[in-house]
Formats: sequence, structure tokens, C-alpha cells
Amino acid sequence: MGSNAMALFRSVKRLGMTAYRRMFSRRGIVGLTSSEVFSLYMIELMDAPTIKDFAAYIGISQPNATYKINALVEKGYVEKLPSATDRREYHIYTTKKCKKLLLDEGGRLEELESMLQRRFTPQQLEQAWEVFEAILEQLGGEP
Repeated sequence: MGSNAMALFRSVKRLGMTAYRRMFSRRGIVGLTSSEVFSLYMIELMDAPTIKDFAAYIGISQPNATYKINALVEKGYVEKLPSATDRREYHIYTTKKCKKLLLDEGGRLEELESMLQRRFTPQQLEQAWEVFEAILEQLGGEP
């Protein structure tokens, strides 16, 4: 791997580590395990997966996924709703409480977006997006 590619990989790795450190240092997650926080992130990123899809994606059994989801339902972070096409299947949705915990960050996302728009041209941001998409594709990420 070339030096530019290695530097980019290290930056992506730092980004992930920084995001998780910030999340776990917040007082708002008292009462959640690291596994539960990871599960919440995955559910939010997967955009209302079924329990079966969630289990398959993170590599656990469906009964184990159901147990995790039920614990998060009890804590008010997710809700399960029957599928419109198959009433035996349930889709998992994050609640407002979860979205506030994961996404709000006190306006930090808006600050980040504003800073990026001031610092980089639209073309540079488009190139960065293309690079990240290529990395995800290579790593086997979802399209």
C-alpha cells in the first residue's frame, strides 16, 4: 500500500476511534453496554433492518439479536414494528431518545458540516466522498 493510501487508512481509523471514544465518554449513555451502543449504531446505520438482517449483519444468532433488541426496547432506544409484507417479521427503528444520543451531539454535526463547507470546495468534498466510497467498496461495505 502506498504512503498516501496508508495515511488515508490511518486517518479513517482515527476517525472511527475518535467517534467511539467521544460516544463512550458521554454521560448520556449511562446504563448502556458497549455492545448495546454498537447495536444502536448498526440499527441506525442499517435504516430499520429486520431482526434477521440485523443478526446476520453483525454476525450473531437471531435469538441473541432478539434478546439484545428486547433489552433496547425496554430502555426506550428502539421499537419493533411488524413488517408490512410479513407480519412474522419485525423491523427495528431507533427512537427519538436514541437519535438524540447518537446523532444530536449538541449541534456538532451542523458545526462539522459548516466547517467543511468553509474549508473545502464542493469539488473537494465530492472527491473525498468518492474516496470514502471506494474504501467502503474495497472493504466490502454496503453500497
